[in-house]
Amino acid sequence: MTKAERITELQGIRAFMATREFREIQPRRDAVAKVAALLAYNIHHKSLAEHHGSILSRPQMSSMSYDVAHGELDRLVGQAIAELELGDDPISEIITTNTSVGTKPIMAESKHPLPAEKDIPKMLAKEHGLLWLVVHGHWLVRFKVFAFLLVIFGFGVQAAQSQEFMKAWTWIIAPITAASKLLTR
Repeated sequence: MTKAERITELQGIRAFMATREFREIQPRRDAVAKVAALLAYNIHHKSLAEHHGSILSRPQMSSMSYDVAHGELDRLVGQAIAELELGDDPISEIITTNTSVGTKPIMAESKHPLPAEKDIPKMLAKEHGLLWLVVHGHWLVRFKVFAFLLVIFGFGVQAAQSQEFMKAWTWIIAPITAASKLLTR
């Protein structure tokens, strides 16, 4: 699919998203699936389209949830159209090379390559920390995190009150304190 065809398809879907028919579940699901497929050239855009599309694909939802997801998907489609029109797209052009076997299509290097599997947990950790989990998580997740932290705090208080822990603590900390005093002289 060429860039112009992709722009035309996205503009058509964006126009369809403004119609009353988009509120019906099946046409909405079809349009959302097509948006995700058209934005597959950019992993970030595609993942956002799939996220908002999963919200929009629910059969019964509040109008507030619908409006937020619809607005975000509309913004995302508009951004993709603008990026494609400006030429700031990471779509790899297909290059053909003549080989001894014949003409072979080869994908050129993308400006935005997909992340390696080993980098994905780092990416998620940058975006979603414990505070994000508490703020955006389900109430049951919040409860479990709070209960876990409360248990850890309780163990810490119990350990600090025991004589064995205090002896071990001073046995570990005393050499460190002595070494730090020698280094600061």
